[in-house]
Amino acid sequence: GQTEISISNTRLSRSAQLEEPLIALAKEAGKIDEQQQRQELAQYLAYKRLNALNTARAKADLAQGTSSPIMSLGKLAMSRILHEEGRLRTKIAGAQSLFEGEQYPRAEDANFLSLNAYFTSIGGGTDQVQRNIIGERVLGLPKEPEVDKSVPFREVRTST
Repeated sequence: GQTEISISNTRLSRSAQLEEPLIALAKEAGKIDEQQQRQELAQYLAYKRLNALNTARAKADLAQGTSSPIMSLGKLAMSRILHEEGRLRTKIAGAQSLFEGEQYPRAEDANFLSLNAYFTSIGGGTDQVQRNIIGERVLGLPKEPEVDKSVPFREVRTST
């Protein structure tokens, strides 16, 4: 069903509070009323929603028996979302994000998510590789020149 989110006056339905821990965290930290924080949270939520729509689009393509280059968009978007979540958690926690240990759960979450985001950027093809796939298969741009395509690997020039 529809969930109404109003960041400016911090009214959230119960289901929205369960779905969006960053909003609850910003409220708990007393930072939900900061204009910059609200804008960054709104951008983060927009990224998540757009990724959900693209995922549904890719699933529909797969259900019709076609592969979807949109999956590259999803992988790249998820990387961006995770980096943004780690950054926002660190910003909301402030100086406390420098602490370590069970007595600092906000810091633990922020640090874990900040570091974990890099696994997504690298695993399954780097973000740069995904951008090339999107450019070629989604946007129809020409492939990058491969001057060494016909050269055996052992003969490929290296910078030594």
